Amino acid sequence: MMSWDYEIELNCVPIPPSYCETGGGCDEYISQVIVGDIDNSSGCVGYSSFVDHSTDMYKGFNYPITIISDNGYSGDDCAVWVDWNHDYDMDDPGERIVMDVETGYGPFTATITPPEDAIPGPTYTRIRLSYFGEPEDMFWCGITSYGEVEDYMINVMDVEGSTYLQNPDPFLVLHKFAIELMGGSFYISSLAVPGEDVTNWENINLSIDNCLIPINSSEIITGGWGSMQGDILNISFDEKNYIECQETYQNGLIYDEVISTFKLNYNIDNVPHQWSGEAVILGHRSGDLNLDGEVNVADISYFISYLFKGGDSPRVLQLADLDGMPGIDIADITYLVSFLFKGGQEPQIP
Repeated sequence: MMSWDYEIELNCVPIPPSYCETGGGCDEYISQVIVGDIDNSSGCVGYSSFVDHSTDMYKGFNYPITIISDNGYSGDDCAVWVDWNHDYDMDDPGERIVMDVETGYGPFTATITPPEDAIPGPTYTRIRLSYFGEPEDMFWCGITSYGEVEDYMINVMDVEGSTYLQNPDPFLVLHKFAIELMGGSFYISSLAVPGEDVTNWENINLSIDNCLIPINSSEIITGGWGSMQGDILNISFDEKNYIECQETYQNGLIYDEVISTFKLNYNIDNVPHQWSGEAVILGHRSGDLNLDGEVNVADISYFISYLFKGGDSPRVLQLADLDGMPGIDIADITYLVSFLFKGGQEPQIP
């Protein structure tokens, strides 16, 4: 009996990954989805793929979403899932978006914030409305007897460059004493205020707490500025006024480096808005009597001239109180000499 050898050549075509089958039997359904550039109204077909409806979202920024239901019931639940890591499931931590309102007739609302580790690019987003006993019973997969499922697309984007800058950086407290007023600026892009366009800001004012800082000018810089992209709003003011407001807020002189929180109040279509930012201020150094930004032998000479030779008084007298004891006297000079030449402790902040 003869034996035969056979060869079989197989051409395997891998099945591309896909998202699980899902849908609902209607009755209650998703009648409108509003998020970013998406504003989609529809009837009920059980499942709808609206992945051609997309909106950009930058990592770390908040985007409100509203889901409106027609023919709803008090026991209806709503949930949103986003496949941040593109692994074709939506059950990883952080992929279910917690709704502000999860049960009832709606509208259902939430805030979507793309995490820093989200994969950039088109990202599947699933919305389900259905009748369930408890919100935790909602699942992104499967067919339900009631409700509806709709898929959309979020285009996750990295933030390139800055969304807000100050100039100069940092502000210098010494500029408060400059003969010529020194100017400061804030530059804000629309990425700093997602969902808004800084070109629409009107009636702008700048403040620290309740202290208003006069604005010299505000203008739109088209095409970006420095590392910032898009149209940029530039707010200009005098550093002296900004520093004085910060001192009013903290009830005293600014020392060392501080982070200052300011508010920009403005209107869009006559509706009040507010945005908060942070600015760095480089403050006084105790012992810098001549206000040159350094503590050195020139300050010792200034101190001796003031105490014993009728020289000019320090413009900021508190900077001469170095030892933390009451009064400004020779003990403070001794303290400064010890610091500069004998490894003594740094001058104390009153």
